[in-house]
Amino acid sequence: MRVAITGSNGFIGQNLCNALKNNSHKIRQLVRYDQHNSIDSFSVGDISHNTDWSKALEDVDCIIHCAGLAHNLHRSKNLNLTSFEEINVLGTINLAEQASRLGVNRMVFLSSLKVNGDLTTTDRPFTEKSIPKPRGEYAQSKWDAEQKLREISSTSKLDVITVRPPLVYGPGVKANFLYLLKAVSLGLPLPLGSIDNRRSFISVDNLTDFLIACITKPEACGKTFLVSDDEDISTSYLIESMAKLMNKPSRLFYLPKKFMHLGGFLINKENMIRSLVDSLQVDISYTKKTLSWEPKYTLQESLKNTIDSLL
Repeated sequence: MRVAITGSNGFIGQNLCNALKNNSHKIRQLVRYDQHNSIDSFSVGDISHNTDWSKALEDVDCIIHCAGLAHNLHRSKNLNLTSFEEINVLGTINLAEQASRLGVNRMVFLSSLKVNGDLTTTDRPFTEKSIPKPRGEYAQSKWDAEQKLREISSTSKLDVITVRPPLVYGPGVKANFLYLLKAVSLGLPLPLGSIDNRRSFISVDNLTDFLIACITKPEACGKTFLVSDDEDISTSYLIESMAKLMNKPSRLFYLPKKFMHLGGFLINKENMIRSLVDSLQVDISYTKKTLSWEPKYTLQESLKNTIDSLL
């Protein structure tokens, strides 16, 4: 099978390319700019409503669409809010429509658990039956793209599979997870000792393994899947696990949750604080049953790989 991967030079895309090589699939890397890779690759420029994918999709059987504007990159790149619609919605629609015309059989769309919402009450996780409640421009753009893809699939021969992962971590991870790793490695005191939330994560190795299952199993066609490591933990337990693997003390101290939310509001870091103190769980029972899939790596194994890479 020839598999085209958008965003192939990103965190998830790079790991996915390596995993597909090990599964003997032919890979076509779709990148913004030519990097003179020795493997099959195409430069497509910026993703938008008028990107020309025709040459890049020749003889392609399946697309895994990882590229997009991430919520944590929006402010750092000084992009306006319409960028989410242009890249994540219109760019995705354009890709799917051209793929359909060019005879591509299957498209796996990497969406986000944020489509469901950004918090859950403890032990009441999101499931495949949960009503989407996207919050913010990023989540809304992913939800809008999902609905448009469903329409395209219903009127063409392009099978679309949607995957909504929670926070993805692993060797090479960036953003908030990397900041937390560095804080623990430096032995910084963290005011999270009172936090008894529950959050789902997925290692990049488990995610890539699941994406490969989506391109090969007919049971996946037309479905939306929630995925995770299938181990929900508190933020305080996560920090303690990181510290133990680093042979560092976990310098946790107690600060009431309401004060943390107030601090996040005052310093304009509400989303970051919410990701540390609130719960965000996902139940993957349907996913495991439908595709006969289980996460290959435990959370502790994946954390160790991440920390070994960082150190």
